[in-house]
Amino acid sequence: MNEEIRSDDGGAFSYSQSLLAAIDERVFSEQLDVVFVSRNQLKKKPGKPFFRIQAKSRRIILLRIIFLLVNHAIVPSKIKAKVKSLLTREMEKSECEILKENNVQVVFYPHPRVEFKDVPYILNNWDIGHRSSFPFPETTHKGVFEYRENHFRVTVAKALIVIVESEAGKLELMNFYQIPEQRIKVLPMHSGDLVRLEPSMDFIEGLFSKLVIEKGKYFIYPAQFWAHKNHVNLLHGFATFILSNPEFKLVFTGSDKGNLKHIRSEVTYLNLDDSVLFLGFVSNMDLNALYRNSQGLVMASLIGPTNMPPLEGATLGIPVICSDLAGHKEQLLDYPFYFDGLDPTSIHAAMERCVAETDKPRKSMSFPPRTDLIEVYFLEAGKIRSLFY
Repeated sequence: MNEEIRSDDGGAFSYSQSLLAAIDERVFSEQLDVVFVSRNQLKKKPGKPFFRIQAKSRRIILLRIIFLLVNHAIVPSKIKAKVKSLLTREMEKSECEILKENNVQVVFYPHPRVEFKDVPYILNNWDIGHRSSFPFPETTHKGVFEYRENHFRVTVAKALIVIVESEAGKLELMNFYQIPEQRIKVLPMHSGDLVRLEPSMDFIEGLFSKLVIEKGKYFIYPAQFWAHKNHVNLLHGFATFILSNPEFKLVFTGSDKGNLKHIRSEVTYLNLDDSVLFLGFVSNMDLNALYRNSQGLVMASLIGPTNMPPLEGATLGIPVICSDLAGHKEQLLDYPFYFDGLDPTSIHAAMERCVAETDKPRKSMSFPPRTDLIEVYFLEAGKIRSLFY
């Protein structure tokens, strides 16, 4: 369990938390003993057995003292980096020994971060957007591209099993990194815990009394402000849409990841200041209420192949308009109004279709966590693990 994934990390947090909760709730077969481990003292402990890994050898204590001293002293950065590297390696070595002493055979990571590299593991891979899409700053600049390449060529390649969220994601791993097909397993993305919430009428009325939007007269786009989330093309499509639908608003939620200033300037350039709302990070209850009372949920991302908000929208039975990524089509079938994410005209057309079919009956979809598949994959990893010491 990794508490470094925070609530304002958006879908990464929602997905990890709901997946861990589903694993905690499942009654696994007698062939499996599932325990939770973490380096940190958790705020909320799981129902299943849990233990905290604390590396406390004398060598580690000594290295920690040295690291604290050099980190606050005027010494060359190379020396600081060297001490930090020694401490990290020693801690990882000690932590792996603790896991082995406690008979932990395989570690499952619900996220792409591997913390105990020398203990066999199942890795959950979300995307390879730095390869499958365009070279956005967040996937290629400041050493990110090189880091991700090393991650896939070493960390992912070393996994007993790699979990992906769709057949589209499986094909990407096979095509870009030649991971053998038998080691890639599909665990379909599920909707987050947000869909279980049911805000009261009083809550909804209180929320909308604070906002300058009318129920049913806005589109909502829940996405962090990364370049790949494609807010700019969405704005251009929306600018055309409101020429004939001036009563509509576009609502953005999410934290700034470096692109917010650019998006705000684009809003001003398109004369949309009175038609676009920036709500920042909002609670799940607020977001649920905003979903339920919108004209539709938008997902304009150019990186996937899957994203959680469209599943949440479909689960709640509200209209969804989204980019025509292979993963979106695989999981959502014909539920959404699809568009070409690079074509504002296509985005505009999808919005128009969504409004035109407002009164059309819409059957919700269901995307529960597939813990049955998780059990199958755990057992398979255990069989592989049993082949060596």
